[in-house]
Amino acid sequence: MQKPLSSEFPEYYQAYVNKVDTDDLIPTLQTNLDQVVDFFQNIPEHKYDHKYEEGKWSIKEVLIHLSDVERVMSYRAFRISRNDKTKIEGYDHNAYIFDHDFSHRTKEDAIQDFINVRKASESLLKSIPTSSYTLEGNANGSPITTRSLAYILVGHSLHHMDILKERYL
Repeated sequence: MQKPLSSEFPEYYQAYVNKVDTDDLIPTLQTNLDQVVDFFQNIPEHKYDHKYEEGKWSIKEVLIHLSDVERVMSYRAFRISRNDKTKIEGYDHNAYIFDHDFSHRTKEDAIQDFINVRKASESLLKSIPTSSYTLEGNANGSPITTRSLAYILVGHSLHHMDILKERYL
């Protein structure tokens, strides 16, 4: 799967796509999964509830957010890859976190959830024919292609790991 052109996705995703430096994304999904798992496994459990500032997400909530976004973007990629032209509504990623109690979620549980979701994304993306990579749909009011969503998955996780390194750890 080749890297998408900047005309294939909204500008606000450019930073995510720029973080992925490959024209062969499918094997990168596994490499990135290994990076994410290793990164979060090496954070001590007692730090998982740490927030660097009031009103910000905890480290655990960032990991849960990664799984949430993975689900949303994979769903969008699935629909667009099937040439579904129905507009896909946006969602409020802050409400997905701030409106829920994740105290029952352990470090291991949150990591395993991300692994499961990524494996499902990888399976989906491997099943999509090459001819469908450049199909365009409309998500959150903007045109976007199947392959753009796949690249956004990887870039999004890299983006948040960078933020955690800079502000939390």
